[in-house]
Amino acid sequence: MLNHRLPDEHPKSPIGQPRTSSPAGSGLDNGQRQPVWRIEARLAFMAVMLFLSQVLTTASFGSGHAGSLPSTSFVPGELLISLTPDAMNQLSTKRLHEGFMGLPSLDEQHSRLGVETIAAVFATKDPLARSEGLTRIFKVILPPGGDVFSALSAYSQEVDIEFAELNLIYTALSTPSDPRFRNQWALHNSGQEGGKQDADIDAREA
Repeated sequence: MLNHRLPDEHPKSPIGQPRTSSPAGSGLDNGQRQPVWRIEARLAFMAVMLFLSQVLTTASFGSGHAGSLPSTSFVPGELLISLTPDAMNQLSTKRLHEGFMGLPSLDEQHSRLGVETIAAVFATKDPLARSEGLTRIFKVILPPGGDVFSALSAYSQEVDIEFAELNLIYTALSTPSDPRFRNQWALHNSGQEGGKQDADIDAREA
């Protein structure tokens, strides 16, 4: 006698429970389907991590407007500007200390902003600095109370300037986590190797 099964009857598992089929492409075998609560928990965790990453990114970089930077994160009254290669070829260094560069458009801007002095950031004769274009960077010092953000906006529109930015201050947050850092007496010498205390390059204080 043939054993006929009704159409709506589920095949039984070895323990007598109906088998469940995994969604196509899930990679899970029968009997290994994840509970709904576990999937929801993972999705919630991913959403929280995404939210935290956005918060940390916003806290690190601010809203993107220069005015949102804390006052201690840059040198007040100072800007860094980099001349274009063409402007650098026309530069006159004779009156930099007076706030003039021999470039008509820029000198007019310096005068309007009341620039007190301009100084090269890197030595012009340094071959490495020259090869990297660093000799085209100058520090512009505004008069006391000068608005660095207005000056930044003005310099950024000059055709002779490659870029203009605040003179930012970078601070090391902590010493390296290298477990052998304490043996690096050249970086921080506490006499740990029998040498002279503080005979180092003051890396921790930098």
